[in-house]
Amino acid sequence: PMSKRHREIRVYLSADGRIELGEVARPWLQVGDLGAYLSCRRVEADGSYFQMVVELDNSDDDAVEVELNVPHWAVKAFFVVRNPAAFDALYEGLGGSIPALPAETDADTTA
Repeated sequence: PMSKRHREIRVYLSADGRIELGEVARPWLQVGDLGAYLSCRRVEADGSYFQMVVELDNSDDDAVEVELNVPHWAVKAFFVVRNPAAFDALYEGLGGSIPALPAETDADTTA
């Protein structure tokens, strides 16, 4: 039997990225407990654009590989996940209720 462990790159879009790129990215966009993301074969984050290589399966079971380049501001974060099922289980059921960082107080901002 095939192992459940495999490598997946998940690129999470920022709120503005979802708004601006929603239609363009729709064929690849997935929604998880951490928000909207694209599952990518490869990414390149060092260029003028954030480059993602994604696949789209058509009805003939042929995969079409697409290089999608987006502005860096459209990307919130990306994760290289080596066990997607375990990763999903960590956040399952949170429904966006991930604990927030402590609020900054006025005392923290005065020097």
